[in-house]
Amino acid sequence: MQKANIKKRLLPLLALLLAAGAAFLLLPQEEFDGERIARTDAYQLDIRQMTGTDRHTMALQEGDVLLVRFACVSGALHLAITAPDGTNIYSGDGRQATQFSLTAPASGDYTLSVTARHGQGHLQIQKEEKGS
Repeated sequence: MQKANIKKRLLPLLALLLAAGAAFLLLPQEEFDGERIARTDAYQLDIRQMTGTDRHTMALQEGDVLLVRFACVSGALHLAITAPDGTNIYSGDGRQATQFSLTAPASGDYTLSVTARHGQGHLQIQKEEKGS
């Protein structure tokens, strides 16, 4: 009697553990293989393989210009540049526009966010020096 009762209790527990293990294996794991440089005036990713998100914050003054080179070679890469007020000043996948410049509409901290799913490519964002 007691063995049957224990089996009835263990079966749902084992099923729950199995489901949790399967969910863990199916969830995308954060992965980055490549080179990352993050400075006050530059952000660079040379991505051999990436799944997940990488962020960098850059302090800009109104009128500062960012020179951007962004190319997705394979998989999916997405770059979002967010102004201090939370608005996106750029959002793209590195396939259509691969080289461009952006002017900061206001002073403050800008968030540069790269999200990837089995992505490969490169990103280089450089603050243009004054007088260039």
